[in-house]
Order: sequence, then structure tokens, then C-alpha cells
Amino acid sequence: MKRRHLQIVLLAIIAAGTWWFDFTQQPDSDNKPAKLTHKIDYFVKGAQSVTMTAAGAPKQRLAADYIQHFIDDDTTEVTKPMLTMHSPTKPNIYLNSETALISSDAELISLNGAVHIQRDSIDDVAPINIDTSNLRVQLPNDYAETDDFVIIKSGFSSIQGTGLNIHFREPIKMKILNNIQGRHAIQ
Repeated sequence: MKRRHLQIVLLAIIAAGTWWFDFTQQPDSDNKPAKLTHKIDYFVKGAQSVTMTAAGAPKQRLAADYIQHFIDDDTTEVTKPMLTMHSPTKPNIYLNSETALISSDAELISLNGAVHIQRDSIDDVAPINIDTSNLRVQLPNDYAETDDFVIIKSGFSSIQGTGLNIHFREPIKMKILNNIQGRHAIQ
């Protein structure tokens, strides 16, 4: 009986020693593997990029004062971007903003801060100027949208409201979503 107690005590000591050894060998929670930080892997000053159509004509051009690319999420931040949507038969459309964020697949550009869109006049149609903020542009679809206040001016006419959907393909289609007010001037 005494030997049986001795075996139980010895097993308990081995179990406690194993637990203690395992506990002391655990890495500190402060020594976890470091995550990648939002780190720049390259930057460019005064850059331009052009997307071409299947026929080899320019489709979209992006120019910027400063571009920086981040290695961790493959996104690109742009300072003072100027995006040009080219059209072979109609005037180009120009979009510019304070900054932009380009998705990793380069299909979505978030134009941040004040955004200005301009289309020059064509035939008897006055130029179009659109002012808004925080515009999301889907490049493959030639589409853009915002939830913010927007004002559209053409000649002496204007329309304003909240939220905008715009398709840049001909014919251009624009839709203001809420709180629409307009003023149409007949010349």
C-alpha cells in the first residue's frame, strides 16, 4: 500500500514537472510574429500611366504628382491625380481630386477629397462641370458613384443634389439620387 502511494505521488510530481516545464517554455505574448506594416515598397514623382483599347487607342490616362505603392495590401496612394477618360469621337472627360487610392487589381479608384469632373463642349452642347467629393470610379465599366453632395453645371443651367451615378460611355448618363434641385436657363 505504501508503494502504491509512492507511485501516485511520483506520477503527480512528474505531471506537475511536465506542466511547469511546458509553462516556462511558452513564448511571451509580446514576442508574437510581427505582422507586415503598411510599408511603401516604391514611389514615383510625376508619373503617368495609360490604359489602351484593344485597337491600341488610349482609353484612360492617369497622371499624378506623387504615387506610392504598399507591399502589404498591394494598394497605391496617389497625390493630385488627373484621370482622363478618352473617347475617339467625343471630347475627353477629365477627373481630378486631392488624393486617390487605387485597389490592388487597379479596377477601382477612390478619388478622395474635392473632386472635379470636366467635359469640354461639343457641337452646340455647353461644357459640363461636376463638383463633388469622394468619388469611386470603376475603370472597366467606365462608371463612377458618390454618396456626397454634387453640383452639375452646363452653360447657365445647374442641378444639384446628394449622390451621383455616372456612366462615361457614350451617351453619358448621369443620375442624381436625392434632394434634387435645378435651375435651367434658356438662352
